[in-house]
Amino acid sequence: MTFLPANLLQPTTNLTHLELSGNSFSEIPGIFFSYTPRLTTANFSHNNISKFDGSLFEYCSDLETLDLGYNQLVSISHGSLKYLNKLTSLNLQSNQIEDIAVNSFLTLSNVEIINLSNNSLTVVPDTLLHENTQLKVLILTDNRNQHLILPEKLGENLKNLEKVYLMRNSIKKVPDKLFEGCTSLITVSLASNFLEEVPGHLFRQQTELRNLDLSHNRLSSIPHGFLRNLKNLRTMTLESNNLLVIHR
Repeated sequence: MTFLPANLLQPTTNLTHLELSGNSFSEIPGIFFSYTPRLTTANFSHNNISKFDGSLFEYCSDLETLDLGYNQLVSISHGSLKYLNKLTSLNLQSNQIEDIAVNSFLTLSNVEIINLSNNSLTVVPDTLLHENTQLKVLILTDNRNQHLILPEKLGENLKNLEKVYLMRNSIKKVPDKLFEGCTSLITVSLASNFLEEVPGHLFRQQTELRNLDLSHNRLSSIPHGFLRNLKNLRTMTLESNNLLVIHR
């Protein structure tokens, strides 16, 4: 399928699940969802979608799962997701996203999983996730452009965040307060980056952290205080670094 008729779903007013993955269409008509007010799941992965209109989801505000992975998106603009306040899972992996507007996720107040892996991001905007208070899993791995720059804080209100995956992004620096406010973190992976050091108080609030992966970096030491509050840590992976000393 290479073309989506705008009125394709007109007879299906009770539709709740839509599966259109693995086709070849490049755009979704602006009124495509006008006839599906009960839609909760939409899968458009593995197509050639390069953009979508901000009003696209106006008539399916009950959407909970949206999969736009493996397309050709290059940016996420302000307001493009504004009607999706019931969304719990957003998959944008394996596109060509270079830019995400600061307020792109502002209205996603119930989102629990965001996958931005395998894109071309160079910067994560400072306040991108600040309103996503229900977020539990952030997958932001394998961004192809060099040296992904992280925000000073992921978000002070991310008290439900449990898992953060930041592998293979060529990250050179981790801000001291990156995880401030993320008090429920259980798993963090910063493996396979270019880190030469980590802040001593990076995990000062993360007393529930159980799994930490810093392998395949360029660390020469683990600083004083780094492990002080990690009383529940079960797995720590530090292989393939340049470690000379590990402080408690």
